[in-house]
Amino acid sequence: MLDRCTHWINTEGNTTPLDEDIRRRIKHSITTMASCGLRTLALALRDFDHVPEGLTMAPEEDMTLLCVVGIKVGCSSWGGGG
Repeated sequence: MLDRCTHWINTEGNTTPLDEDIRRRIKHSITTMASCGLRTLALALRDFDHVPEGLTMAPEEDMTLLCVVGIKVGCSSWGGGG
């Protein structure tokens, strides 16, 4: 996902270009989380003023990175039975 992003939301909440230094730091954070046994999930969007004509699926380029989170996946039951 990170490779498809050209911008990111910085710590002040502003959309800014995703330069190589920031990209390197985000990749380092992803690697650190993964080395701690976390699965990583990146959330990104692409904003449009209007839906482009002929759009049949979500765009996968020129995205804006919203965040990267680390998720601890346990061995618990998802059945809700106790």
